[in-house]
Amino acid sequence: SDIELPKDLKLVFDWEKPGDPEKAAALDGAADYMRALRHGTVQQDPDDPVLRKHTVPLESAREYSAKKVQMDVDDGYTLTGTERYYRSQVGEVTEGGLVQVSFCSDQSKFFSKEIETKKVLRTGASPLNFTYFTLVMQRDAKGGKVWKARNFEMQGKAVKKCKG
Repeated sequence: SDIELPKDLKLVFDWEKPGDPEKAAALDGAADYMRALRHGTVQQDPDDPVLRKHTVPLESAREYSAKKVQMDVDDGYTLTGTERYYRSQVGEVTEGGLVQVSFCSDQSKFFSKEIETKKVLRTGASPLNFTYFTLVMQRDAKGGKVWKARNFEMQGKAVKKCKG
C-alpha cells in the first residue's frame, strides 16, 4: 500500500489472500480503505484526498468515513496503537464488478489520543474492542486493479463473531 501512517499507528492485516486475483485485489482494496480511514483522522481532514481515492463518491463508505473523521476532528483526537484485522471473508465477484468483503477488528491495543495534550485514552478489556466490518467493494470503472469501498456496515461489540 502507498498509504503512510505515523510510526505509532500500526494496522495489522492478519489474513490469507484468496487465490482468485480479483478477490485478492478486492481484499487489498478493503485494507486500503481502513488505512485511508485512519489516514483521514491522522490528517484531521474529513475530505482527505487519500480517503477520496479509496471510496466511491456519493456512497455510504465515503459518507461514513467523512462523518467518522469529522467526529475525531471535533473531539481533537488522533490515533495511536495497533489495530488488528482478521477473519476475512470475500464473496463472489458480480458481473458488475462488486464483491462483499467482511472481517473482524481487534482494537484492544488501539486508542484515541488527544492532539493538544498527547494523552492516550486507554480502555480496558471490553466488548467494544471487537468490531465486525462488511464492505461492498467496487472495481475501478476504468477496468484497473484498484477496488474502492462502496458500501460500509459496522457491527460493534462483535465478541461472538470475532473472539474465540
